[in-house]
Amino acid sequence: MNAWQTGSSQIDTLIEEGKLTRLQGADAGVAGLIARARQQLASANSLVETDPATAYVVAYDAAKHAAMAVLAEQNLRATADGGHVAIEKALVAQFQGVFDGFGRLRRRRNELGLDRGILTVY
Repeated sequence: MNAWQTGSSQIDTLIEEGKLTRLQGADAGVAGLIARARQQLASANSLVETDPATAYVVAYDAAKHAAMAVLAEQNLRATADGGHVAIEKALVAQFQGVFDGFGRLRRRRNELGLDRGILTVY
């Protein structure tokens, strides 16, 4: 059984499907993920005037790392099979309304990356 109530059935489904996995051990790397998100956000801010498309992609990566930290705090991590979509589904299910825009950010980031030929669609 999960330690959280809201969204627990979605989390269980994502784990059963191999889209999320439970982390083992004491250190889930939350502090490192938060530090990375802050670094990426600062980078995005420095690029916004000169290269807005890249700034958007980097800002999305900051949001993704912050979202990964939320999951890591719960001893959860998206698998390679689950990727960014699993992160989105897990957070939307648990924090109704708070992360609803994450998918839109992800899709727009993919559009920008594809136009520039540098990213893979997740």
